[in-house]
Amino acid sequence: MKNYYRDVRKLRRRLTFKNIESEISEIENRLYVSMNQDSVNVELGLNDLKLRLKNIRKILINEHQSLFLDQLDDLILKVEIFGYHFATLDIRQDSRIHSYVFNKIIKKIKPNEFNNYTRSKYIEKSKFLSSLHGNFKPSFF
Repeated sequence: MKNYYRDVRKLRRRLTFKNIESEISEIENRLYVSMNQDSVNVELGLNDLKLRLKNIRKILINEHQSLFLDQLDDLILKVEIFGYHFATLDIRQDSRIHSYVFNKIIKKIKPNEFNNYTRSKYIEKSKFLSSLHGNFKPSFF
């Protein structure tokens, strides 16, 4: 939750456009309240968050030449993949989660290269992962 709040806050500083600024501020405020409550009573439900972010995306595309769309899409992807499952866990501190996700992706899109990937050193893994392209549905995970 804290990471979503941080990402939304960064976006809010850039997305000062008409019809977007108030919406992104509302998301930021509701995430802040949710962050400081127990995890049972979230102020901003997951579906509501997704809907609001997708509405902002449409406005950016239709009215603002898709400015900052990459940053917004990164946040939308995080929300789609992780939802609120890891809202109270900082996954950056647990490399097992990273390994699990990357291994699952590679097994799916490059099954013939999976064994090479698992035996590779960090730099080789980074180069390999940087070369991957594609879209993944959250249900894949």
